[in-house]
Amino acid sequence: MKIMITITNPANSVGYDIQIDNKQTIKTTLKVCSENLTGLELADTCKKVRLWDGGKQISVDETYEEAGIYSGAKLIVE
Repeated sequence: MKIMITITNPANSVGYDIQIDNKQTIKTTLKVCSENLTGLELADTCKKVRLWDGGKQISVDETYEEAGIYSGAKLIVE
């Protein structure tokens, strides 16, 4: 199933809305973002991301489905 999420980097106030498959790992998304999106060049070096609402930290080795991330979620890379 496709979901729409926002990936942000608070260090430089960059954020992107992207559509991805919920069975994809977060690590794969971060690799593609680091190769293609300005402001997220170092995203693929992250070991964990944080949910904007609640601050829960999630391992990048999980899929979006495993992590319970759904459309509308906002992920923070640090």
